[in-house]
Amino acid sequence: MKQKFDNWNNLKQKIEDKNLIPFKQGEIYFISVGQNIGYEVYGKKELYLRPVLVYRKLSQQTFIGIPLSSKEKVGTYFFTFRYTDKTLSTALLNQIRVFDIKRAEYYDGKIKISDLGRLKDKLLRLLDITPNPKGKGSGHSSMKLPKDKNSISNNLNNVKKGDTSE
Repeated sequence: MKQKFDNWNNLKQKIEDKNLIPFKQGEIYFISVGQNIGYEVYGKKELYLRPVLVYRKLSQQTFIGIPLSSKEKVGTYFFTFRYTDKTLSTALLNQIRVFDIKRAEYYDGKIKISDLGRLKDKLLRLLDITPNPKGKGSGHSSMKLPKDKNSISNNLNNVKKGDTSE
């Protein structure tokens, strides 16, 4: 696994030197997503590529992107659509994040306007924050994390050490 991270780090340094390309909302590009950790979506093969939908353009360089999968998935976190006659894709709504267009390797298509509208509706439902019954916040309780002797911050001087006692 360490080798994959080393390879990805070397590739990232090359990506940083790429030129910007023009792009628009609704377009789909194969993006060097990278080698990530845990359940974060990652790319495949030597360029760590994955198709990503440009959901919202933020600037000439950045956008909110939704990674896609070729596997059909059903549930709150997924939206399945076709952007070509042959290509069935599932938008991984739980993996939405900001991307830099420098990560784009090639253009692969565009989502239909009607599908983009339905995807937006589903995403808004997913992101809807409902207040808890007492009317405070989102219902999420702040909880302290248990002490972890393997925490990276234990060995760093510039990281604030929080009180993790119960």
